[in-house]
Amino acid sequence: MDTMLILNSIIKKLSNALKGLKKISNDVDTIKAAVSQNSKQNIEYSFFEMYSSNTFLKVKANLFKSEKVMFSFVDKSNPQNIRSIDCFLTFGEALLLAEEAKGTLLKKCAAEKAKGNQYPAESYTSPFGGVNEVACKKRKLRNDGKALSRYFKIGAGSKSEIIFTAESRAGHSNDKGLIVPEKGKAELTIRVPMGYKDLLIMGKLIDANIMAYLSSQYAHNAFKSEYKGYEQEPNTTQNQPYEQAVYIPQAVPQMAQTYNSQNYYSA
Repeated sequence: MDTMLILNSIIKKLSNALKGLKKISNDVDTIKAAVSQNSKQNIEYSFFEMYSSNTFLKVKANLFKSEKVMFSFVDKSNPQNIRSIDCFLTFGEALLLAEEAKGTLLKKCAAEKAKGNQYPAESYTSPFGGVNEVACKKRKLRNDGKALSRYFKIGAGSKSEIIFTAESRAGHSNDKGLIVPEKGKAELTIRVPMGYKDLLIMGKLIDANIMAYLSSQYAHNAFKSEYKGYEQEPNTTQNQPYEQAVYIPQAVPQMAQTYNSQNYYSA
């Protein structure tokens, strides 16, 4: 009876593992199809979506070629004036967020939620990003000569378990080229609520899709190797042409026996 239980448990685990591998394989195929399109076309592939009554968040692979994950926040409360904020994390930053989502971030949000404050404190703020002054002027995003700052925060919600808050406001470029947001009220704020389970799913999918994309790139030689084949360096030993040596039978030398064969070994 115990053996049957163990076998059933093993079969169940193998079945779950196969489902996971199939999901990753499907992700690889989907991403391969997306990135193989013409680079001038917009690649639209969202692998995580969360909706509320008037807002939604899509986590996209649109810029995987640039090793960035796109977080697209949209406010559709006014159909005549749909507004959006797009934020970006590098692969490293996104993987770190995915790791935190499975542990420390979830615990921080739950602890803050337990305090019961009307305005819970944020537990995560994305690295600051946006559009610098020159690009804003060229793209006519602002008419005040300032940069456009965009970032998002994650924390406990007052009504929901988790709340994502994206903010867009005026900013300026510092000496390192980073877009620093100016103080004051944000010009545009978009909030998307979700649950603890949703946060875990998002983290899992970020991790799985980045790994799937990188695996597909390695598998299809998208990363160019610096290896250029055998190129002899100067003053190195040159390969000599192989010539088969003529076989000449040799006499087997006679070895002198220095032991008494009768007493050499006894069991």
